[in-house]
Amino acid sequence: MTRVVQLTTYPLKAPRHGGQLRCAAIRERYRESGFEVTAIAVMHEDAYRTERETDDIALPARAAVWRSGLERFSDLHSGDCLASDEAAYARFVQALDRLQPQVITFEQPWLFPAVRRWLGERARRGAPQPRLVYSSQNIEWKLKGDEMPSDLSGSVAYLDEIRRVEALERAVVRASDLVVACTDEELAELRNMADDDNAQRRFVVARNAIAPFSATPAQIDAVKRKHGIDRYPLFVGSAHPPNADGFWSMLAPSLAFLRPGERIVVAGGVGHILRQHPAYAAWSGINESRLAILGEVDRGELDALLLGAAVILLPITTGRGSNLKTAEAIYSGRPTLATPHALRGYGDASLWPMLDVVSDAEEFRRRLRGLLDESTGNVSESQSTRRDDITWTRTLQPLAEAMRDLAT
Repeated sequence: MTRVVQLTTYPLKAPRHGGQLRCAAIRERYRESGFEVTAIAVMHEDAYRTERETDDIALPARAAVWRSGLERFSDLHSGDCLASDEAAYARFVQALDRLQPQVITFEQPWLFPAVRRWLGERARRGAPQPRLVYSSQNIEWKLKGDEMPSDLSGSVAYLDEIRRVEALERAVVRASDLVVACTDEELAELRNMADDDNAQRRFVVARNAIAPFSATPAQIDAVKRKHGIDRYPLFVGSAHPPNADGFWSMLAPSLAFLRPGERIVVAGGVGHILRQHPAYAAWSGINESRLAILGEVDRGELDALLLGAAVILLPITTGRGSNLKTAEAIYSGRPTLATPHALRGYGDASLWPMLDVVSDAEEFRRRLRGLLDESTGNVSESQSTRRDDITWTRTLQPLAEAMRDLAT
């Protein structure tokens, strides 16, 4: 049985956000394919305290690598810390030496510096070298540029960190035997990073997806009663600042176009940062009365919210890779109002009849008003068949096959 170590910067014990969900699905797919998989998550000691697994490593808060004002590079700094803090690195080496992986997979590039150090030490003593797999969720250096806060525009320190991320991505791609992307467009960019220096390197697309979900009419009704909602738009997102930016860029200047009593239901960590956004504050009285912010909800409640929504909102305006919330909306079969950016990795909108794609903010608000006034049905039989294409079982099959080839 091939031994695989999967490296992340977040634990997979209780996956919630998109990166965790993708990595957990990949781990399960590897195990279904007959691999012995151990995940090692490496993170700041104050993060994910209750969610860690046996081999996860907490990094010391006292380390000099954490840079105030550059918190958006905490993932990059986690890799710096693991490679340079001797106590953390010793725990990492102890785990790898015990597990003796034949394949190491990087979910994003951040922990490559520590692996590169470990590989160098093994090479000096003539120890076998594992195969390397780079699993990319974004072109990270471009994403960091997209997410640059307006108050740091032109910051030399911020731009220097972006350049470090780009160099790290190029290094891990060139070191890897298998490179995985979640969209065709990003696969082409990763190929360019490799510079064709290794004819044996393989590239594969493993698209983002979801696990199938369902809810009964009784469960949907129970959730509606619990929150006092009936015919509602639904917005789901993590506490990632671009999620709030996208919401308000498409729905501002205010939510006054909603009628009194109508509320947008907001699930996930994005809720509290919606209230911190300048667009919320400008019309806080109107906006607060038209939001039902639920915070984090469990999977069963989220399924019921998705399947009971009058319309699902995907006001995604920035980002790289592809968005798992788009797959959830497609799978639900509910009417969905999306920006063109939300379709990254899911093909043309004509594939999904319940998807309404709008790029202009004023038209987005007008169309939402129209969808709330319309009577809409459920997913068609033809779409029900096609939506299986966005489940992990289908989308990760090319990766499973490529991993089997790599192992043999």
